[in-house]
This record gives sequence, structure tokens and C-alpha cells, in this order.
Amino acid sequence: MKPSKRVLIISYLFPPVGGPGVQRVLKFAKYLPEFGWDPVVLTVKDINYSIYDESLLKDIDPETTVIRTESLDPQRLTRCLFSGTTDGTSGSMVVKNSRFKEGSRSLALYRILRDLFAIPDPAILWAPFAYVAGLRAIRKLNIEAIVALAPPNSSTFVAKLLSKRTGIPCILDFRDPWVDGVASTFATGLHRSLHKWLEGKAINGAAAITVYGEVYERDLRAKYPQFKGIVAELTNGFDRADLDGVVAQSRAENKRRIVYQGSVNWYHRQNFQSFLEALRILPNSVKDTIEVLFVGRVTADVQSLVCDLGLEQQVKFLSYKPHRESLGYLLSADAALLFVEKGDRTSVTGKVFEYLMAGCPILASIEPDGACAEVLHRAGCADWIVAPDEPGAMSRAICSLAASNWPRPSATSIERFSRKSITGDLAVLLDRVTVADEAVMEEAIGSSC
Repeated sequence: MKPSKRVLIISYLFPPVGGPGVQRVLKFAKYLPEFGWDPVVLTVKDINYSIYDESLLKDIDPETTVIRTESLDPQRLTRCLFSGTTDGTSGSMVVKNSRFKEGSRSLALYRILRDLFAIPDPAILWAPFAYVAGLRAIRKLNIEAIVALAPPNSSTFVAKLLSKRTGIPCILDFRDPWVDGVASTFATGLHRSLHKWLEGKAINGAAAITVYGEVYERDLRAKYPQFKGIVAELTNGFDRADLDGVVAQSRAENKRRIVYQGSVNWYHRQNFQSFLEALRILPNSVKDTIEVLFVGRVTADVQSLVCDLGLEQQVKFLSYKPHRESLGYLLSADAALLFVEKGDRTSVTGKVFEYLMAGCPILASIEPDGACAEVLHRAGCADWIVAPDEPGAMSRAICSLAASNWPRPSATSIERFSRKSITGDLAVLLDRVTVADEAVMEEAIGSSC
């Protein structure tokens, strides 16, 4: 067996921070050793974040090196300055941050100031600490490659500076679009132009770019035709090991359950309103048999919409749960509910892959010609796609599922989306860029002799 090589993974977000944003880096760190690469994770110390999920740390080998650095960004500073910022049961694996209240004025003000002055994002104040720690790790641990995950996009500049200083190839992994995503918002047109320039500067000089979906891959190739490195799709995915020992949550025998897993964000409002309208116009013979569970963070105004439409008997909010408990609710579902914002044809939300793993019908409130729909078609699970602004079509889809007794899809093409398989693709890419880098170095040495 070949000795393992070491890769420096730069990710501002890492457990015990919870939520869907950490799953990608978590699974890379978990499975890379099986493909000959030992991860060295470079992240920030404890930060002020909405959710902390200690259960996620069980996925990491205790021998994995995790380097946590200081930072001057607001999330780190407020964590240092304020104690007692969390609530929850003592000893609980999941703790919610009582200072992080979606819809609050203080959070809205923070976001305005962030968009105006933190360029490309507040993590730029983490970058100097990450650079110093990364350089030390490269010299001490014989690092052979660098992978930086974004957002936050500041991590790409840490990787680029380390690569330029040491000659080690770097891969930039974009979990979301930087500039051209539907959810990408900028304070002014000048800010947008500046971010677009910074995106180009970050990409230039990378050995490879990896992105979450095929649509974004095509867009990036068209946007930067001068980029000579590799551009590859590494989708998000599911990890079947997450289901080990997970038991479906109990439910009423006379109810059919629809589960939404994850946060309902401000940009999902139209999806949510359309879905509630679909529930409202259902025949009572169907509506009275349905319960809808939202397992994740939602805003207060979202909950008030349910009351306004008189749907309290059908719709329940369970807040964020530990990942395994959340999967238990998903396994108990007769159908899973998926939201992607109207007009967004590039995003592929990570939850779609766990929905595929659960094997239930997917009521997808998404653009029928978008990237997320493309994934469902590739997986053979595209029977229940409805445009985000068509409550009538969603209502008919639910009635159709009920009339056919909520059939399970016969998906036969989902193993391509396993986290282990995707991490194997990353390992192949790491092998490619390091071999290419060695060849370039040997050629340079030979030409100088």
C-alpha cells in the first residue's frame, strides 16, 4: 500500500458548527484517508453561529489533525466577548444560539454593514491567521496539496497565497456561486463589480476548480475561458453510514407525513407561500390525512403564515435537530418536500441527496429546467417536480400521490451521489494536480541544468 499523502483543507465552517453548510467538508475529511489522502483541516476557533451540533464530530477520526486559529471577524469576536450566548439542555448534542435570531433588527443591521464593508466577506479578518497557521502546517506536516472550500470566499485567497508562497497546487471548491447565484446579493453595483473582479483573481492560478453541479460547471467554463486549470463537478451527496442505527420517528397511524429537512430561508418565502396555498385548496378528504413537518430553522413570519391560513393542524415546526434525529424524521416520511427559489436554475441544495437516500417521493418546488431538476432526472426521481409559483400544480401532485397510495420511487441511479464516491473523485483530482505539479517542477529543473 502506498503511503498516504497530506492535503490541507481550508474551511472556515467546520463542526461543532452545525447545519447543512458543513456536511461537504465533513465528508471530505471523513473519506479522504480511504483514498490515500490524510486531511489536515484548517478552521477558525469557536464562533458565534446559529447552531452547534457536537454529534457531527463523531464522523471525524480522532487522529485527524484539526488546526483552529484565532480571528478578528465579528463571529469570532462576539463569541469571545459574550458568554452565555447559547441555550438548550445541558449536555445536549445540539445547542441553539439565543443571540442569533432570524428577523431581528440587530441581525439585519449586521448584514447591511457586512455587505457594505466586509469584502469579500467578514472571514477576510480570519485570513491572516489562517495564512500563518497554514504556512506552518505546510512546512511541518509535508502538505502536498491544498483544498479551500467556499463560501466564505476569503478562504480562496488564503489558499492562493499559500500556493504562491510554497508552490503547492491548490483546488478551489465552490459550494455556492460567488457572484452569479440567485441568492447572491450586493449592496451596490460597484460592490458586485468588485466581487466579480475578486472572483477572477481568486480563480486565476488555481490548479483546479470544483463545483457542486453541472450547470455551474458549464457557466464557470463559459465565464472564464482563459482559465487553463481543471474545472470539475463534485456534487453534494448522501452518506449511507449516516443511517446506521437510525430509527424512523414515530407517527400517527392515520396520517401521511410530508417532511421538509433544513432551514426555510428568506428566499424560500414564495415556495413556502405557494406550498401553503396548495395545502389550503386540497380536498378535505386529503388535507385531513396529512401532516407536514419542518425540521430545521424557520423565521417567525413563516410560522405566522400558517396561522393566517388556518393550517395549524397540518403544519408543524420542530426546529433544528441533531443530524441523525433529523434523518429519523425523514425515514418516517411518505414524501419529502424540496424548495429552490423561483428563477434559480443553478443551485443544487444538499438536502436533495439525503432525500434520494431516504427513498421517498420528492415533492420538488423548483424550476423544472434547473440544476436541481437535472439531478432528480439523473437519479430517476423526477415525477413530482412543480414550479415554485404553481400552488394548483402542487395540490394536484399531492392528490395524485395520495390517490396512488404514496408509492416509493424505483430510483436506480443514485449511488453516483454517495459522499464516499464523490470524495474518491476529489482524491483522483488531487492525484492529478500533484502529479502535474511534479512534472512541471521536473521540467523546470531539467531546463535549468
